[in-house]
Amino acid sequence: ANTVDYILRQVRNLARWATERGHIALDPTRDLKLTRPLQPKSRLLTWPELQSILGAVDRTTPVGCRDAALFTMLAETKLRVQKCLALDLRDQAELKLEPKTAELLRAYVDGVRGQWVRNPGQRALFLTTFGARIGPQSVRRRLEELVRIAGVEGNVTTRMLWRSYQAALDQSGGSRLALPLNREP
Repeated sequence: ANTVDYILRQVRNLARWATERGHIALDPTRDLKLTRPLQPKSRLLTWPELQSILGAVDRTTPVGCRDAALFTMLAETKLRVQKCLALDLRDQAELKLEPKTAELLRAYVDGVRGQWVRNPGQRALFLTTFGARIGPQSVRRRLEELVRIAGVEGNVTTRMLWRSYQAALDQSGGSRLALPLNREP
């Protein structure tokens, strides 16, 4: 339905353009009424599913330390993946994070990140093990792996983490204290 809607809108735009430019005398789509197809409601994770995905990170490894900070931050902040991966070290002070999430980020920055830096001028907050800024494909692959380990069904996106966290926050009356996002490893 979305593909048909998209094509019809493109044809209508072309017909309008051709009419305006005088290529055709009459717009054949002038009476065409297009309504957007209904979009399926995106699934939200349950609180236990969200906890199990974030708990699937092995925080005892350097990569796990980074991933715990990254995915927990993506779940609790409105930052999209691209924006999050574009953060530099200086940006971490401006982030409004839960104390435990800030602690995870600090542990990553103070411990792991320093081991991975190859270029002293590297300012990226989240790095690969080779010292480069981590990319969205790597984040997607890591999330898929965590979802598999956690045994959660379906396609889970980083945006779904945030939407699910927000839904749980709304249900708790807006109190973050009622939502212990960061379980102890």
